Amino acid sequence: MIEQAEEFEPKPVKPWLWPHQWVHDQSFWRDIATRTASGLLTLFLAYNFAVIAGYLKQPAWLRSIAAVVWLLLFLWITVFLVQKLEKRLDARSEANSPTTRKRRPSFRRKMLFGLIFTAWVITMVAGEWIAYTLFGG
Repeated sequence: MIEQAEEFEPKPVKPWLWPHQWVHDQSFWRDIATRTASGLLTLFLAYNFAVIAGYLKQPAWLRSIAAVVWLLLFLWITVFLVQKLEKRLDARSEANSPTTRKRRPSFRRKMLFGLIFTAWVITMVAGEWIAYTLFGG
């Protein structure tokens, strides 16, 4: 019985073929992604701690990059929320209406978008004010 198990053992792979096996192995890429993400998260937290504690000064260009990232994040979340709400409203209107034709955006939808947009603008201004008070001008 033991002799049969030895027959099915894979042959040893030569060291110069290891990279080829690694590249085609899914667990290799999962490991690379998790280690990269954890390293970047650690670096981000350590940098923020050093800036808040006063060990490092915040570069001027970082504030510009942070503003652009905040703006893009703000726009992405707003578009996501509006699309989600429109799908929900479309499902409700299709369920209530006998015809399933596409209609122009109603006044209610425009007001909903305006409310979401205003709430996010207020959130962005508050976030910028908090960042300004924490990190200084």
